Amino acid sequence: MMKKSIYSLLVASLFLCGTTVATAASADVLMVYDDSVRNDFTNFSWAQHSLTQQAVVHSGRTAIEMLPDRDSGVYLYKSRVAFVSQYDTLQVWVHGGEVGGQALNLVIQAGGVPVATKSFADLIPGGIPANQWTKVELNLADLEIPNGIFDGILIRGTTDGLQPAVYFDDIALINKASVTPIETVTNGLTVYDDYLNRPDFVNYSWVEHDVNQTAYAHTGIHAVQMTPNRDLGLYFYKDRVASTSEYRTLRFWINGGSTGGQQLKLVLMAGGVSVAEKSFSELLPTGSPAADTWTKVELNLADLQLPNGLFDGLLIAGTTNGTQPSVYVDDIALLRGE
Repeated sequence: MMKKSIYSLLVASLFLCGTTVATAASADVLMVYDDSVRNDFTNFSWAQHSLTQQAVVHSGRTAIEMLPDRDSGVYLYKSRVAFVSQYDTLQVWVHGGEVGGQALNLVIQAGGVPVATKSFADLIPGGIPANQWTKVELNLADLEIPNGIFDGILIRGTTDGLQPAVYFDDIALINKASVTPIETVTNGLTVYDDYLNRPDFVNYSWVEHDVNQTAYAHTGIHAVQMTPNRDLGLYFYKDRVASTSEYRTLRFWINGGSTGGQQLKLVLMAGGVSVAEKSFSELLPTGSPAADTWTKVELNLADLQLPNGLFDGLLIAGTTNGTQPSVYVDDIALLRGE
């Protein structure tokens, strides 16, 4: 559960960036699967499947692959019952592989018995698309589940034979009312907002980090957690070179976690080499990330005078000799000029 606090609004202007300190969001999220089966859930699947395939992934390193065959299923069971009053929405990301169109049901179970069933054909108009990830959000409150209690999530086929492989990732139970909506970037390119924007960006970070953590998030249900350690970096690489003539501003939000005070630097990279560097002491009015507070940073890229105005990577790293407390980053975007 995200840290819950209320902060006053503060606006400050600096030479190279603008900062805004905003009210922290609060979200109730229970991850079911992201890279592995999480929390109180256990894998009781009997369909041919893999929890660790890496060829088709929405976020992180792995996703679930399933080969639907008749009514065989991927079944994730919760050791303690969940309540619709706490988690009113089930989120599933689904990918139809090279073919798409798989005929599947999404079943909510209680005590080993189905208590609600929805067809993916009803959840996704036109069926499961091929070669792309699609988010499904199932409103559990609308299903009239007996006593509002359930303990299992089952995805199973509905045909008489084998179907092409289908993939699932980032399965979560959410209290939708507690989630701050993500603001769509309309005048630029998203780097990260709940998930890394793949394939435009690749995560080449070598610092200890988690792109799917849910303890803190500015919007949505995820933010990037980073544990600074010397100059080890959080590094997002762009597959094609970007130009400051196209993208004028780098915007992101940062939170110092329960401690704050981390000593960090922001580095723009080109061809694996640093082309500009700014200390967070210059980017933040407090000199470092504030504890339990989301602070917006907007950096004017043109003012950095990058060689030929080109870059292809964003790096955040520590500037001390040892490990520092975790820091959180969210809603990273490159914005075009007006």
